[in-house]
Amino acid sequence: MNTTTSPIGEADAIKASPLFQLSLGSKELFHSNFIAWLGGKYPEQVGKVFAPYLKDSEGDLTITRIEREQKNIDVHLYFANGQELLFENKVKSIPYIEQLEEYTEGHADNQNFILLTLTRPEFTKTDKIPVHDTFWHTMSYRELAGSLKTLVPVVGEQYDKLILDDYIYFITFISDIMDDVDVKESDQFTFYKPETDNTLALFQDIRMADVYLKIKYQSLGSLLIERLHKELLDTKVHFGRRPKELERGIVYITPGMIRAQGIIDISYLLEDGLYITIQLQERRYSQMLQGYAGYGKATRDYAERLLTSRDWFTFNHITTDPKVYPTQDHKIFNKYGVTDFYQSINFDESYIVSQIIDAIVHDTTKMVTLANR
Repeated sequence: MNTTTSPIGEADAIKASPLFQLSLGSKELFHSNFIAWLGGKYPEQVGKVFAPYLKDSEGDLTITRIEREQKNIDVHLYFANGQELLFENKVKSIPYIEQLEEYTEGHADNQNFILLTLTRPEFTKTDKIPVHDTFWHTMSYRELAGSLKTLVPVVGEQYDKLILDDYIYFITFISDIMDDVDVKESDQFTFYKPETDNTLALFQDIRMADVYLKIKYQSLGSLLIERLHKELLDTKVHFGRRPKELERGIVYITPGMIRAQGIIDISYLLEDGLYITIQLQERRYSQMLQGYAGYGKATRDYAERLLTSRDWFTFNHITTDPKVYPTQDHKIFNKYGVTDFYQSINFDESYIVSQIIDAIVHDTTKMVTLANR
């Protein structure tokens, strides 16, 4: 979507939709419940809609049973021909391959899997995601809207038809404004606040800014991975949730949200129980030292040594005269608790994304060097 324009009129229409307003309370739960309701009310018709995602689409495709939130599966459809279809639904949160691997573990031959998501996850470029000895289909909400349109003429009750029309309308609208959310290296760094990004302002207006920001910072992480693969050839990169304990030799990249702001963490194991981290939260760019499992307060001493030696907490490679926070004379570091210490600078809309990627790649290389020296 072009960020210089905003379909405000359509946004006002969306906000007038009772279904859309109901969906905001628990986004993924709402959509899963809608699919379950529709499949229960029209089992034969909905069975045909999802038949293309079954290994065996012959015989009776009537949905005979529907389970919700069983073993972390959002929706589980059972078909009369013995096939099963399991949904992982991602609207508000970001899909990670580790989740798909967990849900597919020990699967049966008659089970089929769909990842239903607003945008294609960064870890795949295809419509089928290989996992273990099977695969997950990817289905966008735009594709879901197209499939559900075929049901409108066969829905018998007028009330149900109106509900279905409303649902198709608002998921199509959300899909439309999600069309061009991928971050490009040539982009100006404007997407962190609504004053500089009209699309974010629109999403904020319809109370979906969290979804937009998560996808933006995930896309930024994808660009970073591409660069790191080129410049740190012998270093493994993990993209997704950061595990409780980091392994040596792996760069961990974790996008997400905190305090209604987009965030991306890049972490590396410096020593057992001690992580060195880069964090971009909204526009604040931080170099951090995080102590766990035995380091505790000793993390500060380590941080001070790195600062004195100029091995970390330096930003002159980004700008010649950085304003480094904290700015108070009596305060060396900002901190989280007693174990996480950091200094930071602020990016703004004068930067382009490639400059931010350059800074992160530079500092990631430094993290790896520090850990391996």
